[in-house]
Amino acid sequence: MKQIQWLVLASTITLLCGCSTLPKFDSPFIPEKVSPKVSDVLDEIQCEVLISVNKAKDSNSPLAGLQDGQYVANINLTLDVTDNQGVNPSLSYIDPLAATGTNFTAALSGQVSGQQHRNFNVTFTLLFDKNTPTEQSLKECQNQSNGSGLKGSLGIEEIISTGLKYETGFAYQNEYPYKIPAIAVGTASLPNDPLTGGAALAPNFGSTVDFTLIYGLGGGPNWTLTHFAGLNPASGGLLSFLRTNKDTLVISIARVVPTAAPGAAAQSAASLAVQAAGKVAQDNVTRMILQRLLTP
Repeated sequence: MKQIQWLVLASTITLLCGCSTLPKFDSPFIPEKVSPKVSDVLDEIQCEVLISVNKAKDSNSPLAGLQDGQYVANINLTLDVTDNQGVNPSLSYIDPLAATGTNFTAALSGQVSGQQHRNFNVTFTLLFDKNTPTEQSLKECQNQSNGSGLKGSLGIEEIISTGLKYETGFAYQNEYPYKIPAIAVGTASLPNDPLTGGAALAPNFGSTVDFTLIYGLGGGPNWTLTHFAGLNPASGGLLSFLRTNKDTLVISIARVVPTAAPGAAAQSAASLAVQAAGKVAQDNVTRMILQRLLTP
């Protein structure tokens, strides 16, 4: 009986000490040992964009429209990690009464629990077109995917192929996306005058992807003596640990549309166009995040 009491005490102390330890992220100082790591997700996003660019070389692919312009993809990734652990000791005192089949039972239980939570956010913008090198990068992606904690894909290729036809306005398999003219779709350039819309009219599209990983451990000894019963299985066991990784990817893609800038150098105008497209994509990400927060 004393051995069991010491076990309960030692387990409680261990869990209480762990309550002060935050979940780790994948950093050079303290690498995350549990997949998927931060680097796994970020690499997967870039690799799926590269795969889409590579498939665009096929003129019969729904991604072929990527060859007709330059694009930016604004990525907002949030990684949310929560650790929960607890100790649930319980003890029942059983005293058989004189009457057959009757007894007196007194139950005693307690609970010690802890929770740690961390949130990590990273935002970046990728620039790509038909000249983006893919061969060597795709080889690196293949090698990285073998050791990644991610299984399957984030569906970025599908996101691009779905939104691309609305961004370009071109028909795929004789199916036109618009029934009436859409402003700035298929336009080679846009005015930079804010009063006329400028680059803000550049078509864009995006999506929000959630992926959650939950894993845990629980259990503990159970015993029944003449007068005592310990750790009722219905209480969930002596020890419990649960980690939840909830990651949210918000991605928006916009076409780089040259703005009419009389007198400006071609290089400067191209740089401004890239910045404007990045701003459009970023604004769209902000809208999707706000819409998500405001949705009941």
